[in-house]
Amino acid sequence: MNKKLPLIFLLMSIVTFSQQKENLKLAVFGSVQADVGLDLGSIIRKPQNPEEYYSTTNQHPTYFTYGFTGQVGYQPLNWLALSGGLRYSYISPKFHNVYWMVQPYFFISNPIDREFQYITFNFGRQMNTTQGLSNNGFVGIGAGFYDLVSNHFAQKIQLNLDVQTADDAVWFLGLSYGITIFSNKNL
Repeated sequence: MNKKLPLIFLLMSIVTFSQQKENLKLAVFGSVQADVGLDLGSIIRKPQNPEEYYSTTNQHPTYFTYGFTGQVGYQPLNWLALSGGLRYSYISPKFHNVYWMVQPYFFISNPIDREFQYITFNFGRQMNTTQGLSNNGFVGIGAGFYDLVSNHFAQKIQLNLDVQTADDAVWFLGLSYGITIFSNKNL
């Protein structure tokens, strides 16, 4: 009995004084966001004759773009999350592109502070054909943060730089705002 007593005290101290590890991850999440941006390529090029690129029916060169993105993802580690989804982009009156996309997130803030600042990389491939443009894609980099609103909701704000990987590369500087629902109720 005397030999078992220190073992019992050791086990009791481990069980009694051990701290429960907090789960500081988003876990499974879904996000819907609106994107606005500038077509840096059109601003830099500024064609001398806009009719070369646009039809003559009162359409002017569009330097502003917009779009919508829907994603579903999972955060397996405190510093990494992976997501995938669909993105719609209005680039000009002739180009309305739909992409499937993959987006890894690398969290750079301390999760104990309940801050979710991240750097992300965007990869996408066009699903539809518009004005003969198909097999188009994009790659990009972005930075942003999640602002926790309640137990299951967060706001997502992101600044990103994307380049279209078509015959003629087009650069976009964009700002995104979104609503995210996540499954971890302990945040």
